[in-house]
Amino acid sequence: MPNHTSKSALDYTRHVKQRSRIRMKPHVFGDLEELHRALRDSSVAAALQEFIARKESSLPEIVKASVSGNTFRAFHFKRHALQTRPSDLYRSWVSQRFKNDWDAIYQMSSFDEMANYVVRTAIALDNHWHRRTNVTAVRIGFGRAAKLLNLSLKHLLWSPALSTTRKTEFLRILNVPLDSYSLQAIRLVAPELKIKASSTMRFVTDERHYRKIQSGIHDLLPSGIWPIHYEIVAWNMAHSVTD
Repeated sequence: MPNHTSKSALDYTRHVKQRSRIRMKPHVFGDLEELHRALRDSSVAAALQEFIARKESSLPEIVKASVSGNTFRAFHFKRHALQTRPSDLYRSWVSQRFKNDWDAIYQMSSFDEMANYVVRTAIALDNHWHRRTNVTAVRIGFGRAAKLLNLSLKHLLWSPALSTTRKTEFLRILNVPLDSYSLQAIRLVAPELKIKASSTMRFVTDERHYRKIQSGIHDLLPSGIWPIHYEIVAWNMAHSVTD
């Protein structure tokens, strides 16, 4: 079988801006052996190192870079004559939230502790979003809020406030941003999660569902491999078609 994961580390760094505008088919792993082989490929660690090498000096810049503008087009604010932009609504709230929570974020030491934070913050973001828009049709919802928050939390690795040691610890506890790539990739190897061939970030409905999927992914990983490695593989495998 061809080794699709042997792509340049730059591919993963590029996905920060390209992920929402490239529409590729998620790669679905046929069995656990294929998944583990992909996770252990040397290009995965290289891609991760390439990603965390970047630095941004401010939280607003980190949050802005973490979710591309194209992602927010799905919310159709203009269709409902809303004056604010979804990108502004998300970035301003999350930047302030991360600033307020920085000490707590910095001190997190476990995957479950990070999951607890994502759950609390996703619920708060959804409530804030609804208060500001008052339009049910554009509500961000729990699943999408959690996915975007996990992207932004991952990009905190760009903060110069994180020491090298703390970055390594932070990498170990990051949750997976759940979208079509990361969800559908394991639908055959984890049938108990009942992931569909059409599942996207809206598939995750609530806290219990989120924790079940995150735990399911975590349990699939071999020793020495972290959830962040899985995210890299899920994205790269979906985008292994020649440019």
